Amino acid sequence: MYREENYLQEIFLRFSKNILKILIRPFIYFPTYWSLKEHIIIQKASDPKEIEDHLNRTKNLEYKIYGVNYSMLKESLSELDNSDKANQYDRILFEIELKK
Repeated sequence: MYREENYLQEIFLRFSKNILKILIRPFIYFPTYWSLKEHIIIQKASDPKEIEDHLNRTKNLEYKIYGVNYSMLKESLSELDNSDKANQYDRILFEIELKK
């Protein structure tokens, strides 16, 4: 609600944050979001184990779990067998495919 009411302020804040993220990128990587048309909502995910349990209960889909590291020293994306090692990664990605 606040974002919709203060759209110009949101654009200014988003632009300022992105410039700051670019300046500190040599030290720590943060993704930048430049879209002005739609609001991007980033929230911390639930427990990956809960998400995996929910996906296991749903019968008409298949999924894969990937771990993402933002350090430049390792591969950035690696497939996981289950969510037990999720804490070792910066981000967790669930690839979900519906069965036909």
